[in-house]
Amino acid sequence: GDRTGSTSGGEFDLLMIGGTGNLDGTLDLVPLAPYTDPATRGTSDEFVIIAAGTLSGNFSTVHYDGSALATDFGPDGNGSFRSHVGGGLFRNLTYTATSAQQCSAWCNVVWLQNLLALPGDTDGDMDVDLSDYNALASNFKPLGYGAAAVPEPSTALLALLGMLLISVFGWSWC
Repeated sequence: GDRTGSTSGGEFDLLMIGGTGNLDGTLDLVPLAPYTDPATRGTSDEFVIIAAGTLSGNFSTVHYDGSALATDFGPDGNGSFRSHVGGGLFRNLTYTATSAQQCSAWCNVVWLQNLLALPGDTDGDMDVDLSDYNALASNFKPLGYGAAAVPEPSTALLALLGMLLISVFGWSWC
């Protein structure tokens, strides 16, 4: 598994495979002190975990600090996914496959991104767009919202005039 200490100076483990990396089973990622998740909205930390000449397969389960990551967004065609941990924090696991003609050795990688999303970025894709708006709008349904009928303005005006006539002329319905 990856032992993540910090993002600077290569203070995290990287498995480099000269040939084909066959991925399967459980990947256990364990952050080590002094590493802490990003604290500023819109920032991320990225860790290349595995680099290989070629990659085959995907991990069936990914744990981060002892907890399984949920596949909240994805997986895509490569198996990459985003997991919303809460409070705007996403853990994104990405499998990048590049053909041999496009790069030299070590260009097929598995990397982890710890992202503290921008306000309004509900899907952790590092932008605030229409899909985020739709997600926010679909979740904005307070209890009772839309259940009570709202009177037409003309009805409210008639009611106001009726109360005014009663108070001015002292009418009563008794």
